Amino acid sequence: MLRRFSSYSLQLSGKTKPSSRTWLSRQAADLYVKMARQHGYRARSSFKLLHLLNKYPLLNLPSKSLSPANQTVVIECGSAPGGWSQVLSHVLYSQQQTTRTSPETLSKPLDQKLPDSLEKILSAPFDYNRVISVDILEMVPVEGVDFICGDFTNPIIKQEITQKIGSRKVGLILSDMAPNLSGNRLVDDSKSTASIYHSLELCLDVLRFAENYLDKDGSLVLKYFMGQNHTELRNLLRKRFAKVHSEKPPSSRKESSEQYFVATGYLANK
Repeated sequence: MLRRFSSYSLQLSGKTKPSSRTWLSRQAADLYVKMARQHGYRARSSFKLLHLLNKYPLLNLPSKSLSPANQTVVIECGSAPGGWSQVLSHVLYSQQQTTRTSPETLSKPLDQKLPDSLEKILSAPFDYNRVISVDILEMVPVEGVDFICGDFTNPIIKQEITQKIGSRKVGLILSDMAPNLSGNRLVDDSKSTASIYHSLELCLDVLRFAENYLDKDGSLVLKYFMGQNHTELRNLLRKRFAKVHSEKPPSSRKESSEQYFVATGYLANK
């Protein structure tokens, strides 16, 4: 059962395994976990997306003066538990929210400020833009987000995505997915190269998906793990996008090998 961060507390028990106790202790002391609970985000990863949206022009979408049929669509692959979907909802539907997180509020918890001001994205005037989130796991509904439970590589699920898009264009595709890795470079590399290869295959699945749905000049955000194949992935992206950046958000744990490729200016039909 999926639970929001704000609906439960992290507790240590003498019955928990040492590895679980270590994870719980780290979570309890983590700044971004605390901020996520305080602001109702389901995961600390929400702040990773907020950082990327601040730094890169990923949501350069049509204004609300256009008809719904002309609005740009955002697709998230692997959305559960919904932290990124929540951020997209806050950004794209900020004018419709009865309660919305303000930049001032986000800068107050624990007297910590985020790397950049959120003013420009949290005041976005878009009322009709659509978010489509897909995951094989069930996800608690998020306001303004169409959720599809299934594998985004499955032809039947692709057909459902296509129906939801309709005649609109897809301007942004995001993936925060990862295989079963610890995120610690030393641990994962010591296991085998198979896990890194699995991560590459997952990224390639998203890239192939993007080639089918992303509109010209659209953008792609893709999580990857540093390893022997990340250079190959970067080269593939550079053949398909005008600009490719590598980013490690401040909220990403220092010991983690995860990073994000931010690819902008999709070169359709090339």
